[in-house]
Amino acid sequence: MWRVLQQYIEREARKRLKRLRREQTSAKNYQTRYRLRTGSEPKASTQDVPGYWKLDRHFDPLYCIAHSKFLAKGVWRSLKQNAYVPRPAYQVRLPKPDGTSRQIRIFTIPDAAISNLFARNLIRRNSRIFSAASYAYRPEGSERNGSVMESVGFRSQGISTNTQANLGNRFAWTI
Repeated sequence: MWRVLQQYIEREARKRLKRLRREQTSAKNYQTRYRLRTGSEPKASTQDVPGYWKLDRHFDPLYCIAHSKFLAKGVWRSLKQNAYVPRPAYQVRLPKPDGTSRQIRIFTIPDAAISNLFARNLIRRNSRIFSAASYAYRPEGSERNGSVMESVGFRSQGISTNTQANLGNRFAWTI
C-alpha cells in the first residue's frame, strides 16, 4: 500500500511543480509584453519559488519527488501504528473585494496525498449510495457534464432559470 501512497505523493508534487512553472511562464511573458509596450525594464521577480517551501521540506515538490519512497514508507508505517499526525498547514489570507478576507490553507505534499488517497477510496467505496444528482462526488469526473445535462433537461421542460448560490460561509466550523 505504501507504493500507492508514493504514487499519490509524486502526483501531488508534480501538480504543484506544474502550477509553479505555469505561473513563472506567465510572469516571464508579462515581462516581455511590458518591455515591448513601454520600452523600459520591468521589475525583477522577487522569488523563484514560494516562500512557504522553505518552512518545511514537505512543502517542496522537488524534495518530495526525490524522497517519495522514504516519505511513503514512513507515513504508511505511522498510519499502521495509529500514530500519524499531519503537519501544520501554511495559512494565507486573501482580501476579497467586499473588504472581508478568504483564508487559504496549504497542506504539505504528503498530507495532501493522504487526503486525496482516502477521499478517492471513500468516494469509490460509497458511490452506490450517492444521489443521482450528486455530480460533485462522481469519481468519473462527470460533475460538469451532469449538471449541464440536468440544465438542458430543465430547459426542455420550459424551465429557463438557473440559480447559483455561494454557501461557502454557511458551513464554516469554529472550534
